[in-house]
Amino acid sequence: MVSFTAFTVTFLLALVLAIAAFSPVIKAIDAKLLRRPQRSWSEGTIQVLVDTRDAKFDIVAVHGLRADAEFTWTRKVGTERVHLLRDLVAEDFPEARILNFAYNSDWLVDAPVKTAGDIASRLVKELQRCRSGRRRVPILFIGHSFGGIVIKKFPTLQKALCRAGHDLKEIVDDTHGIIFLGTPHQGSAASTAGAIAASTLTGFLGSDTTLLLALKSHNKQLSYLDERFGDCMREKEGRRRKTRLVCFCEAKPSWVFGIPLGIIVHRDSARCYDAEVVHVDVDHSGLNKCSGSDDHLYRLLRDKLQGLRPLASSMPSSSQIYVSSKLKLDTVQSAVFGSHDDEHEGECLPGTRQNILKKIDEWANDPARESIFWLQGKAGTGKSTIARTVAHNSCLAASFFFKRGEGDRGKSRLFFTTIAAQLAQRLPAMADHLRNTLDNEQNISHSALEHQFDELILKPLKSIHGDSSNVTTVVIDALDECECDLDVGSIIHQVSRLGHLQVYPLKFFITSRCEPPIRVGFERIDGEFAELLLHEIPAPEIEHDITAFLRFRLEEQIRGRYRMGTGWPSRYQLQSLVEMAIPLFIFAATACRFIEDGKHRCGGADGRLKQILKYRGAGQLESTYLPILNQTIDGLKNRERDEALQNFKRIVGSIVTLEDPLPANSLARLLGIGPESVEDELYLLHSVLDIPSDPKDPVKLFHESFRDFLNHPDQHEFGIDQSATHGMLAERCLQLLSEDGNLRKGMRDLGMDGTFLKNIDVEIVDECLPPEVRYACLHWAHHLKMSGDKLHDEHQAIGFLETHLLHWLDAMSLMGRISESWNIIWTLRSMVEVSSVASGRMRQKLLRRML
Repeated sequence: MVSFTAFTVTFLLALVLAIAAFSPVIKAIDAKLLRRPQRSWSEGTIQVLVDTRDAKFDIVAVHGLRADAEFTWTRKVGTERVHLLRDLVAEDFPEARILNFAYNSDWLVDAPVKTAGDIASRLVKELQRCRSGRRRVPILFIGHSFGGIVIKKFPTLQKALCRAGHDLKEIVDDTHGIIFLGTPHQGSAASTAGAIAASTLTGFLGSDTTLLLALKSHNKQLSYLDERFGDCMREKEGRRRKTRLVCFCEAKPSWVFGIPLGIIVHRDSARCYDAEVVHVDVDHSGLNKCSGSDDHLYRLLRDKLQGLRPLASSMPSSSQIYVSSKLKLDTVQSAVFGSHDDEHEGECLPGTRQNILKKIDEWANDPARESIFWLQGKAGTGKSTIARTVAHNSCLAASFFFKRGEGDRGKSRLFFTTIAAQLAQRLPAMADHLRNTLDNEQNISHSALEHQFDELILKPLKSIHGDSSNVTTVVIDALDECECDLDVGSIIHQVSRLGHLQVYPLKFFITSRCEPPIRVGFERIDGEFAELLLHEIPAPEIEHDITAFLRFRLEEQIRGRYRMGTGWPSRYQLQSLVEMAIPLFIFAATACRFIEDGKHRCGGADGRLKQILKYRGAGQLESTYLPILNQTIDGLKNRERDEALQNFKRIVGSIVTLEDPLPANSLARLLGIGPESVEDELYLLHSVLDIPSDPKDPVKLFHESFRDFLNHPDQHEFGIDQSATHGMLAERCLQLLSEDGNLRKGMRDLGMDGTFLKNIDVEIVDECLPPEVRYACLHWAHHLKMSGDKLHDEHQAIGFLETHLLHWLDAMSLMGRISESWNIIWTLRSMVEVSSVASGRMRQKLLRRML
């Protein structure tokens, strides 16, 4: 027996049909049914309403029955239309990509889909298409009425869709929250009445009642679906984290032409498995429309979305986890944008470099433009600052910031593995391909660069299909600081190959000086790149940007810190400093650090500013660094001055020559001097050296131009003799390794025979081999080679190898760097003097001991 509410609906629809021929008003309604507006969407597809760059999560909306995918979320307010998703949700959740699933649900006329399962299957396929080639992110679903049933249905289809080649486990695992808006989890009496009325119209309008009848009150299929959905959520919670569910329930009855229909979805039907319930004082049709951001329903909805958002963090796939683990030892984390090592490096000040950044942005966002952008400029012109800004602002796929003198950051061996590891974290489909590659090639990081590129970048990118309009960028900074010139050319050639292939849309932003190897590398790819030369930027533009930077640092930061008057710096001082700086931003940055550094005895900030201005007319690097370095010998004469310069060259010369930076105390032990000597030398050099407050962190250069300045001993008294410094470091490394207790006798003395390296705790390695000993093990041969020295029978290195070769190899093994020892031995063989009586015997002995 049909309930009173059902009877009312049936009667109303029959009445409308009966009098349609006589009433102009009803004729208009009937005409509207038959002549619906042309859809602005394709059936069974996902509309991307808001595509946020580097979105942190996806919001996916699914509408109900007899609804237009666009207008169902829209409320007319005056002459305007307010779209719930596009106008309100997008404003409050700018980090979300917002998707709207559109399907033909017009049960009254021509809905072709018979079951919620069919619609759910299509939803899954569309989600997989939209998420392919993008970084894997969490999903928040919003389902109105029958749309909630569709959302509940797809997790229960895992086995069936998997057999059809659509594995939706990742989508289920990424579902962090679902909001149901008036979803009839246990059906609705109104659907039964609607189906009865619609069945009488089948011949007239071509209606199909299958979907409506599927929602009839207390339908066993709906009850079973709720049970299966609960099972899927519990299973998913066991693998990942719990999916939070929120059900919105209507509190007002619905009306049609003044006739009450009652509550369409009652409270007991609107709640589902383990869900939070929210009661809203609206009718059923008002649960998916809001008049503005102050609408009561929207405030509730926004609060619930806010509660789900903290859970919205990227969830790596099993392949991504595997690739990350396999490449962990073959990536240079310090070279990646946002690493701890560079966290204090700045980006472009707002309002500066605007034209440059605009050109780069236009290139990055145009899929039809070149795949490579080369930003070139002289040392100190701000290339790295621009690169960090591009990495921050663009849709970043991966990055590598080269830095000479910081270990693997200055080498190319791990360049492609580092890029590939980042791409795999962004692109789950690429990670699947990389997993197979890494299984087949255990030591790919030791392969030639071309082979690495083919297997780690090119082939995996060919295997996926991304949206050609969704361009992502790889940032490569300071390519000129890659130590091997041949590798520089190879990197340029390899990345240029992607521009010739129809693969995932990936662009490369490269910065460097215009050094010969790089210029030749770009010439060989025959102009297939965009180019911008910083030294060709108009002088007024550079002057504006440097002035803005100096005003910000001096007037807004340093003035307040030292309580300088509002007239400081004077117009003359500021203009003079600007003229000295142009075109070097590094001069402006270094000058401000010096002025801000209260350790210098120059009469306060104003005195330090005046000290810099004394160097007007000097060369730009001289005026950048001499005001600071001269403070270290100010007032000293004759012997004291010579000793101060000697200490400077020994300590600071070592810092700029080291292959990998060391903490101050470790540097002191390597050089065989007291830690206080190093501390005293560095005290006045905070403007040019990055000296950390944590004694465990290494001392590094702020900028490569400081190394350039010191490596010209013929131009000033602070110059460093590179060969002599390398020779001194080689001698100290070997002496340190030869001393008792420093180079441990490997794993045997530690009771670790037969222990797999992967099972050795990092703390044990650090305890056995402190930083200076690890450095000496890895780099003594490099310093020896760079010194230009030759090995002979009585050489210190020969004696060390005869006594400690196996101990050194054990230490290299303990560090996981045993493969590098072979290259070191071959390097040493090339350094043995041919005239040495023992040269042949020494070469053979080295090889025998290695084998």
